[in-house]
Amino acid sequence: MRMTGLGMPRPSLRTAGLALAAVIVAGYFLCGAGKALTAQPQLPEVDMDGMEAPVAVEAAPIPPVSHFAAIRDRNLFRAAMPEASGATAIEELPVVQLGIKLLGTIYCDAAPLSRAIILEGDKQRLVKVGDSLAGHSIAEIQRRALVLSKGGEKKVLLIELESDDQAEDMWGGA
Repeated sequence: MRMTGLGMPRPSLRTAGLALAAVIVAGYFLCGAGKALTAQPQLPEVDMDGMEAPVAVEAAPIPPVSHFAAIRDRNLFRAAMPEASGATAIEELPVVQLGIKLLGTIYCDAAPLSRAIILEGDKQRLVKVGDSLAGHSIAEIQRRALVLSKGGEKKVLLIELESDDQAEDMWGGA
């Protein structure tokens, strides 16, 4: 092996030829891949004369949530089921009308993270446990309901429903 002026060994002609061949082959494949990636796909010709128009299919009505109770009760994936908490049974509390509309709740097992969206007059407001509404203190935020407390007496403010069907869906059936 000969030495170059920089003190590095000079490759043989065979090694240089193999390296050049490898570069040419790699360039050939990369060029082909580039052409394949940028080429427009050729779709087959379709004879439209013998085809029929698609038939419109009427969508089936969506069943209420209560229809799927058997699936929920089987707990197929062994999901952690919420334990009975110290939450108040809202069915036992009197319903209050304060001129405030409950639009929705964001329920979380960790009470400080729960929120409710209310409509007071024409203004929406986001409230949490401990906030005040028309002289009542928010004691709990539950799914679809606020438990309000005033002078030790608890009352419930519910989401106003537009129809009986909506009530069945929200409360799991009548």
